[in-house]
Amino acid sequence: DRAPTGDCVCRIGFKGVPEFDFPTAGYFVTGGSRDFKSCVRVECPEFSEERGMFFTGEIYTPSCKCVEGYAGALSWDTSLWAWGTCSRVACPAHTNGHPHCSCDPGYEGKVTWNIDRYVSTCAEAVNTPTWGNVAASDVANARCIRVRGPSDSLVTVTQETSPGITFIFGGNAESTSILRCDIKLDYQFSKMKGSFEVVPEGSTTVLNDFEIVQWNSSVASPSTHFISIGTPYSIVD
Repeated sequence: DRAPTGDCVCRIGFKGVPEFDFPTAGYFVTGGSRDFKSCVRVECPEFSEERGMFFTGEIYTPSCKCVEGYAGALSWDTSLWAWGTCSRVACPAHTNGHPHCSCDPGYEGKVTWNIDRYVSTCAEAVNTPTWGNVAASDVANARCIRVRGPSDSLVTVTQETSPGITFIFGGNAESTSILRCDIKLDYQFSKMKGSFEVVPEGSTTVLNDFEIVQWNSSVASPSTHFISIGTPYSIVD
């Protein structure tokens, strides 16, 4: 580029000093490339990323910005041919996992990155959980499928005044069925509790040789009927 003084200068983000050579009537660059023919690009510093822009004439001008977890004033210094540096910003109190900080165990909230600092709402979690019923409308809108098992293994959703979900495990004693229901909730939860009822049909036996998580049926006995139930979260009595 040409400076206001009329002299040629390297563009922003490039190092070197163009100088005019009168004998050859051409320019050479000191502090630039080894062959003295061009300015050399200076990469963005550690812990930063390039955020370039195109100006008039489709000339690309690079700029740098510190990435999440690091802060610093990055601007091109023509005297030093450098951008500056990005320094580590520590996670806020009661958080961990730099640079993507999150609340410590026992704390709840969220941590966000705002330009050059963290903003945390992490606070000590309430030890006593607050329980709330899943809305009947959410149960009625459950989406259920048979993941694996014989065709007579079915899961149906009752959409009446008291919506419910019925699982029917078909096949024989050697059959294994996986039935899945997804209930979409518009709120977050970490644990669930409740009850279910197992009603064997005739001499049918539902066997499960894996982990027995919870029992809540006066009809079935652990010696003949085993049911496991779970969610992606914890289950409490």
